[in-house]
Amino acid sequence: MAANITPLPQSRDFDYLPGAVNVEGTPADQRTATIEDARIAADDDAQAMRDLAPSPSRAMLIGGGIAAALLGGAIGFWLGGRRVSRAPAKVRHAASTADSLIELAPVAMHLLSNPLIRTLAVRMLVRQVTSRLPG
Repeated sequence: MAANITPLPQSRDFDYLPGAVNVEGTPADQRTATIEDARIAADDDAQAMRDLAPSPSRAMLIGGGIAAALLGGAIGFWLGGRRVSRAPAKVRHAASTADSLIELAPVAMHLLSNPLIRTLAVRMLVRQVTSRLPG
């Protein structure tokens, strides 16, 4: 047996509410309760969306990390863009004249009193001598 189904009449006021039907003789307070139920459901949906959002402290942490990364990238870009400066002009040797040699002698004696400096100076001299000798 096939049942005869007839749609309930709907007014334009309730088109946006699912399940709310304007039936002849429905009291106004029942329709208001249906609208309140829809508002509560909308508030529940809004609360569910707010629950999905990160907490303010987490958002601040994420924002701070992004800001630090951008600042570091900007500083790196600024420092990385520096051009290599030209090589300085040749510097003449400090002990090229007798006067400068006499001025540097006390400093050299003070440095050579240190055993590490003495060892480095001897190694440097030995290397230069061996590199100049035919071998």
